[in-house]
Amino acid sequence: LHEVMPEEQADVFLGHIRRALETQHPVDTEYSLRIGGEEVWFAGTVSPMQEDSVIYVARDISERKRAEEEVRRLNKDLEDRVAERTAQLQSTLVELRESEERYRAVIEQSAEGLYLLDANTKRVIETNPSLQRMLGYSGEELRGMELYDLIELPREEVDATLRRTLERGYRPVGERKYRRKNGKLVDVEIGASVIHH
Repeated sequence: LHEVMPEEQADVFLGHIRRALETQHPVDTEYSLRIGGEEVWFAGTVSPMQEDSVIYVARDISERKRAEEEVRRLNKDLEDRVAERTAQLQSTLVELRESEERYRAVIEQSAEGLYLLDANTKRVIETNPSLQRMLGYSGEELRGMELYDLIELPREEVDATLRRTLERGYRPVGERKYRRKNGKLVDVEIGASVIHH
């Protein structure tokens, strides 16, 4: 072995042979050799034949090794891209969270009563503390209420106003009567803008 292989590799092979002889069981191995300036991979099995002899069978697995290396490289590229995309998404999430916090601060600290309405269902989605105080409802009570429950107008007029607001994209400032929780009416000046989301 030492005549045909580098010393270190020959020592490894001798170790496999000794183990096969000591255990009387085959020993499987994979290794590479430089042949004609090229790295060639082999899968080998050292099988004990008698007490002091073995048979060594090897086959060329270079193609498989190249395929495995390509799979490893592609997996590494994919992992790198996933890590990069994850970092981008985490950064975007932080930005969205900060944006949400700014939005909340503006809405919740506004002295004007504000609410978001689902134009299709005509139900309140969200309100701010000023509107809650003005009408005497909690945020939970207002959430899901229909616009008809708040505005002192016939349904047809509420529908027509909402339709015009959606067509224009806004509703000019005007006066309305809103109904408080206790049933009393309060005069309010209102304006509306369409928000697409």
